[in-house]
Order: sequence, then structure tokens, then C-alpha cells
Amino acid sequence: MNFIRKLLSSSPKDELVVIPSGQLYLVRSPTSPKGESECLYNDVVASIRETSIQYNYQLIIQKAFEEGEVSDREEDNDESSVFDDLEEGKDDDWTFLIDETLKFSRSVNKEGDTVIRWKDNTGDMGDYLQLLCDRSVKPSLLDQFMTTLYKCQFERKYKRSALSASESDLEEFKVGASQAKLHIPGYSNDADGEDDSEDEFHDANDVNDEEDLKDPHPMRLPAGKVLSQGECQLHLYDPVKNSFILQNETVIAKIIDLGNWNYWLSVVDRSSKGRQAITGSFITPDLNPVCNDDALAFIFNYVGENLALSWLLKFENLQKLEEFNSNVKTALWESLNRTKLDSVSESDSEYVLRAFDNLNVNDDMDAEFEEESEDEFDSAEESLLDNVRVSNLRQGTTRRNFSDDDDDSDRDETKERFEGSESNKGLKVGYKNDRTYVARGNRLGVFTSTEDNDLKFYTAIENIKNSKGQYIDPSKMMLHQEDRAMIIQDDSKPFELYKMDLEYGKIVEDWQVSKDNNVPVVEFGPSQKFSQMTGEQTFMGISSNGLFKLDPRLSGSKLVEGLRKTYKTKVNFTALATTELGFMAVANESGEIRLYDKLGGNAKTQLPGLGERIIGIDTSNDGRWLLATCKTYLLLIDTKITDGKNAGAFGFTRSFGKDSKPRPRRLQLTPENVAFIRNETGTGVVFTKARFNTGVNVDTPQTIVSSTGPYVITWSFNKVLRNDPQPYLVNRYEDTVMAEDFRFGSDSNVILALKDDVAMANKKSFKKPTNVSLTGKKKALSKTEVVYSPY
Repeated sequence: MNFIRKLLSSSPKDELVVIPSGQLYLVRSPTSPKGESECLYNDVVASIRETSIQYNYQLIIQKAFEEGEVSDREEDNDESSVFDDLEEGKDDDWTFLIDETLKFSRSVNKEGDTVIRWKDNTGDMGDYLQLLCDRSVKPSLLDQFMTTLYKCQFERKYKRSALSASESDLEEFKVGASQAKLHIPGYSNDADGEDDSEDEFHDANDVNDEEDLKDPHPMRLPAGKVLSQGECQLHLYDPVKNSFILQNETVIAKIIDLGNWNYWLSVVDRSSKGRQAITGSFITPDLNPVCNDDALAFIFNYVGENLALSWLLKFENLQKLEEFNSNVKTALWESLNRTKLDSVSESDSEYVLRAFDNLNVNDDMDAEFEEESEDEFDSAEESLLDNVRVSNLRQGTTRRNFSDDDDDSDRDETKERFEGSESNKGLKVGYKNDRTYVARGNRLGVFTSTEDNDLKFYTAIENIKNSKGQYIDPSKMMLHQEDRAMIIQDDSKPFELYKMDLEYGKIVEDWQVSKDNNVPVVEFGPSQKFSQMTGEQTFMGISSNGLFKLDPRLSGSKLVEGLRKTYKTKVNFTALATTELGFMAVANESGEIRLYDKLGGNAKTQLPGLGERIIGIDTSNDGRWLLATCKTYLLLIDTKITDGKNAGAFGFTRSFGKDSKPRPRRLQLTPENVAFIRNETGTGVVFTKARFNTGVNVDTPQTIVSSTGPYVITWSFNKVLRNDPQPYLVNRYEDTVMAEDFRFGSDSNVILALKDDVAMANKKSFKKPTNVSLTGKKKALSKTEVVYSPY
């Protein structure tokens, strides 16, 4: 054991994952005269660490000491050398080289406690060690710990990185599992190191069977026309080292047309003479492509069933990179739109391609927008959830997350109010009364903001019913008439809207949208951005093929026939927003955006779609800035016309010139962050509707907010315009974020509706996206805190 410790020296900074609390037992054979079980330590910390030898790892079991307590060794020898521990065994540490001979297993005992067990190869025949995990340890951490053990055994046995190892690759290390043959992309599993996979891979000109065409294997070259190929280096992102690691000096990156609007990206090992692919993927939005001109790098994601990887292709020069990037962008657009990009106008084609680029801001833009203070957007050094008031709607309680030093007397909560299994669904923030409304089933939770920027549970509106006595679940909501009323819609009743009196807490009017019930309302919103702060009665609505005005004062149907725009073809509208002056932005399924100055006329501007559905759209007060939300990215568009006879006007009131379409900015998470999030949560990025901060006389936004899964993301508006490489921050929560918005008049406070909770977060609690912040752990790690595992 001493020899192993000296050879495989490690340090706490190399910890991959930690179980912070448990008990260590020695379990002997039933025939042993020493007895069957002995508790060695009542409180231990178990960690997995890297060693100084590549592909080798240690399991460290360390006794946990109370504050002020020292080990026997420290008491006996206060002047011991820092090298003594390498020459003598630590009495309070147990160190094991992680190897498949230890036969790691996990089980649950009769009391329901999780036990991790392995052979004690230094003890008597049949001896085992057992870690009885504390019940406070989350199951997800236990899963992570075991997977890391399997990965470590894999790397020691096969002397290869386990970053791309799948679940089936690890089966042989699970005690009792079948001995599955391992297969790592781009490598042979033969002991002699020779590649026996030549017959498995083939050139792109070979004929493939129909099954391969439907679902090509990432390590095969499917049949098809090669549209582009180029030599480059291949790097793989390592989340532990937080960098891209070189995997292959020379590979060939190919874009292949499979037919029927399917395109494939394949990375081929050049040494295999074009027969062996290292990785491959359909060209879809999941690829999350990013081009970095400065680094001559093209970064993309591979998304498998159980893992996501972030790859980097480094090209020899800018020309080769740009050619490859242009072909990927074209293939992606054509696969989504099922038509050739060269069939659209040159200006539309340029608009589409620019949306995928990392654009540099021109001189005029630099002069117009000053740099913001770094202190304004940089995160504070505090835990992600410290000092955030959270209200639980299922239990009807309000609580605050406190640090260990907080006085218990400061904690407060209200009595239980809600029951049931529904989840929070919608969120509306008041402009006039500073209240927040959260939909949950057929009820509304009402919260009020306090002077110290907290949320406080105020009341509940329960058992919402229409005039027929039918329960109504608010799926869409709009505050109305100085925040005294709310217009709501139940998705199951698309032809009806309801007016709720918020003072009485009940629906007071049922509205029929059209005479023949032939106009299903897809979305509705205020006639002007701040109409809810006034007594304005009318509001806007869209159907799949038109937009219209609604007037509650009309008898019968509420649709104003003279103020309506209907398209003969189905344009599939999905989202609506208005400006302070009442200009309208409407988006659709394919990503097109139309800008109108008035209702009834043609759109002054029509921006081409990128092929993906826009789920939400927002505008700055004056209408200069548009913010469209798609599933995996946001689109920021400047509607100001910069040249020609209409220079200085916005696209709502004047048309862009033939060759002067705006320059869209695509806001997305980096591929490595996306891969990390997918591996961490098991799901990809799915953004909620993004919003600007807003308030009276706030024409230029400062911050953008959206969320995906348990993450809330804020973008600095100025950093986006400056093309800053790190424009966004993250804040992770324990539960899924359903919706979010800024407190009215502020860009510092974000109100969130989680699955069961409601919270207000200060912008300073957001962090730069790192392995630590994406897993929700503090930066300052102690030996008892959990460190992210790369597996």
C-alpha cells in the first residue's frame, strides 16, 4: 500500500467526485474467527482522485475530523516532514488503486441504506469493505460516484479516455453484468493494438443498406454525395480540465448529402485511408455549431442516447474554415426548410447565413453603446441560492435560503394553503401594482414584492370557473386595465377568452372570439406595450393565419371585423409582441418575422425564417430591438435601417432596402456548456420565452433573461452587441424553471416560477458558466463538498 501511495501521489484538487458522509465497515467471511462485521470509522469521506500516472485513479477513504480534532499521527509528531506520508501509511486514510479486481458493487440493505462494497485485497481471503452512505447523500450523487468508478476501471484497463464511453461499454465492470464487448470510437479493442474494423467502415461512395440510411452509425460513412471536406485537427472537450484536448493531428471533416434533405457531418481518421470514422452526426439544431475565426475552430456537439460530447475542428487557415462553416450552415437551413438556399433571394440568403456567424460590431455601434461596468454584470462570490426568498405553492409556504451563519430567528413561513399534484405553469408580473401572478392548475398564486427586494406570498385565487361552472386552467394570461383584471385562456378552449376580476378573485365575463367559432386564438397581447397600466379595453390577438383586434365592449363576438389581417395561405403564426406606440411583431413556425405599423395593412418588413419555430417574441419599448426565442437559441435583431432613403427609421414603419437586411445575432450557449448541461441533467437546451428588462422610459434594454431546465440565464445586452466571448451568466436551481421575467422597472431582480416554488433572484447571484456553477456547487470547496465528476 505504501508503494502505491508513493507512486500514485495525488492531491485534493484532483478529486473527481466525493461522497461527503458515510460509515466504513470491514465485512469478513462468515467462517472467520474474527467475526463477520466491524465498524472501522463512524464518519468518513469517500473521494475518487486522479493520480500522477495517466489512466490510474484512487479511491480514498478518509476519516472526518471535528473542528479542533487531530489525528493520532499529528499528536505524536508535530514536526513530521511533508514527505513522511509517502514513506509511512496514514492511520486515518485508506487508499485503493481503482481496478476491476476490486469488484465494486452497489446495493440497498434491509434498512433502506445504500451500500458500496469492494474486495479488500490486502486482507484475509473473502474480506470486503463496505461504505454505508449517509441518507442525506442524493441518489444522483451515488449514480455519479458509481459511474465514475466504472469509468476509472475502464481507463486503467484499456489505457484510453472514457469521455466517449457509453453505458454498454461499462457493463463489464458492473458486478453481475454481462461481459459486453467494448467499443470506443476510432480505436481498436485488440490487445495487439491493430485495427480490425476495416470491414466495418467504408468510403462515402460505397453502397449502404436502407437501415444505414435511416439511422447511420456515428462511426460509419453513410452513402451520399460529399459536399465539402477538409483536413483539420480533432479536439475533444474535457470538462474536468475545462479545455479541448487534442485527439488526432490529422482528420478529414466531411459534409455528406444523404438525400431527402438529410445531411451528415463525419470526421474521418486519415490514417485509416478514409475508411474509419471517429464521430458523425446528422446536421440538425442539436449540432449547436459555433465558428471561431480567431482560433480557426469549428465547434459542434455530438448528442447520443446517454451522453453528449463537444468536438472542435481546428483548420489550417481561415479560408478553409469559412468554406466548411458555410456548407454546414447551408445544410442546416436546407434540412429545416426542405428547399435549396440558392432558391431564395440573395439578401435573404445573406440574412440566413449571417444569423449563424459570430458577428463583429461595426464602428457606429461601438460608438453608440458604451461599455458597461464589469461590476454591474459580474457575479458576487456567494452560493447560487443564498439570500433568495422562495415560495412553495404546493405547500403554501414562504421560506428563505440562508447561509450557515444566519440567525434562525430571521426565518419565516406562512401556513399551508395548497395541495395537489399540479405544477406551476405560467407567470405574469404586474406593472402597476408590483404583484406577481403564478398559474397552477385551476388556481392563481398572488405574490407581492417587498421593499428589500423579496417576494411574499399574498393570497390565492382557487377553483377558477367560467360562467358554466367549468374549471378553467389559465394557460395564457395578460394583465389588463391597470392590473385590476386578467385576461386568461384555457388551451382546451381555444375559441374562448375569460376576464377575471382580480379584486373579487373570479371570472366575471366569458368571451366568444368570433361569431362562428372559427378563429382559434394562438396568442394575445396588449394593443400597446404598456396598455395594462391604463384603462385601455382593446387588445391584440393572432390565429394561425391572421392577426386581429379584440374589443370586450362589443356584444356577442369580440373580434373587430374592420381591424383584421387575414392571409389566404396558412402562415402558422406562433408569437406576438407590440411596442410602446402599438407597432406589431408577429412570428411563425418557420421562424419568419413580420413587422406592422398598423393593423389591416401589409407588413412593412418580412424577415426570412431560419427554419425553426419561434415560441416567443419581445420588443424594446421603442421597437428598435427584437428578441425571438427558438428552442435552442435566441435571435436578437436591430430593426433600425442604416442606409438608403429610409435610413434612421425602424422596420415597423419603413421597409429595408433590397440589399440592407438587418444583421441578426444568434444567442446560444457554447457547445461545451450545452454538452455539459445535457450530461448533467439528461436533457438538452429548451429555452423558455426570453425577455428584455423593461420599464417606462427604458428604450434600450440592459439585460436579457431566459431559462432551460433548472438553469436561468442572463445575457448582458451591451456584451452581446460588443460580441463579447462571455456574454451570459447562469444560476442553477434544484428544480425546473417554468417561466421567468424581470421585476418591472428593474434589470437587477428576476422573478421565477419553478415547478413548485416562486423566487426572486438578484442579478449578482448569477455566475459565469463553469463546471462548478453548472452543477450548482460553491466555488470554495471543502473536503466534504461534492466535486463534479467528468463522467
